[in-house]
Amino acid sequence: MHRWTRWMPAAGLLALAVAAGAADFYEGQMRAGEQALAAGRAAESIDALRVASFGLLEKPALLSECLAALAVAQNRAHRAAEADATLQRFQAVQALYPAQTSLSSASAPVRAEFEAFARRRIPGFTLGAPDGNRQARREAPESR
Repeated sequence: MHRWTRWMPAAGLLALAVAAGAADFYEGQMRAGEQALAAGRAAESIDALRVASFGLLEKPALLSECLAALAVAQNRAHRAAEADATLQRFQAVQALYPAQTSLSSASAPVRAEFEAFARRRIPGFTLGAPDGNRQARREAPESR
């Protein structure tokens, strides 16, 4: 038993290194997917962005950016059902973390294309508000 206690700190450090490497891996996959999308290779970008989206679950801002790019790639590749499912995932993240779904770090073309796609699929869609219609009702004057 004494032999194992000597190795416990090393095992803990190894686990931390693996976790840190995994985070870098998923962010790298996201960037590779974004680059492929920007280069017009939507089908290629889908795989990288899909992998990245599962590894970024604990980073809502990056996950939102990744899901937006994935929805755009799927839409460009004419995979409507997949794009709709990704849009639903984006909305779930948006509902949980509304302040972190602004897509402020997404490229302007991807952001614009994502917003246009989302508005076509969900009337009243706005970034940063989980229910665009509820936001519009809050801003509208009450009539009595």
